[in-house]
Amino acid sequence: MARFVDDAIVARLSAELAPALDDLEALRRAELSDARNRIAIIAGLAVLLAVVGLLLGDGNPFWVFVALVLAGIAIAGWGVRPYADFKDQAAETLMPAICAALGDLAYTRRPGGYDHIHVFEDLGVVPFFNRASFYDLLRGSHRDTDFSMVQATLRRRRRSTGRRGGSRNRTVFRGLLFTIAVPRPIAGPILIARDMGAIGNAFTGFFKQFSDLGRVTFDHAEFERRFEVYAQGAEAARGVLVPSLLDTFCLIDDLFDRRGLQGAFVDRDFLMAVRTQNALTEPLTFLKPLAGPQAIVGALVDQVTIAHRVIDYLHGDRPADTAPATNWP
Repeated sequence: MARFVDDAIVARLSAELAPALDDLEALRRAELSDARNRIAIIAGLAVLLAVVGLLLGDGNPFWVFVALVLAGIAIAGWGVRPYADFKDQAAETLMPAICAALGDLAYTRRPGGYDHIHVFEDLGVVPFFNRASFYDLLRGSHRDTDFSMVQATLRRRRRSTGRRGGSRNRTVFRGLLFTIAVPRPIAGPILIARDMGAIGNAFTGFFKQFSDLGRVTFDHAEFERRFEVYAQGAEAARGVLVPSLLDTFCLIDDLFDRRGLQGAFVDRDFLMAVRTQNALTEPLTFLKPLAGPQAIVGALVDQVTIAHRVIDYLHGDRPADTAPATNWP
């Protein structure tokens, strides 16, 4: 799909933000140097601890293991702190100006939560989780359609079944969450789930979770190949998911390189989750010099307007206008 914002706006923003980007590049170099110094200190202390432990413990390798564990904890907490500081500062410097130019989007770098996140979980749009972290929350409206989008990492803590007990965290979802307003209420929840096959769905507990919903099938081979729909009423679901909207979900899936899109209609919202490793602030690199202003601003604009492009698809836009309009509910 073509860029949502024309090149003239990107060029103007690039010129306005060029001085700020120069300052951020200087900050990046300073923070990178700080990070390297911290990691060097941690590595030196770890080696010292391992050597002293080996000498005092008659060569017992246990102290080497302790040194490695403590070094890993220190790097994860203190050693990479300059990276987080730089990303926060860069986002707070650039994103508000970009969002203002794109229609007064509201931006929050570190939101404390996300509305309806447990509805996402309850409906199966995302897996069960115990811990959540959120970044880069955007709220706005496009084509008279309210929306929000956030970067989310969801983790599940499980008790270990081994003799030592304890627990461990596993990341069950990393990607983007969308909440997009629907013009009219939808009767009953309608889940659009990834088709993982019978074995895959059984392992995830899918059928147990949605035993009160029935499978709804459609005369659309490509959609059926990618997704499974569950709803309380088949005819009501088919009334919402008309053929052109089934086409739309396949196109949106392609837009995100088929990275596990799932969604659900509930009340007056469409909830959507897309797995991706790329954060909205991915263009703000840390280990290598920042690109030129036009490249960075253009990339950030493309990231910020992802929700706009999804809404354009839902309202019937197509590449080169080659397909009929969608009957957006």
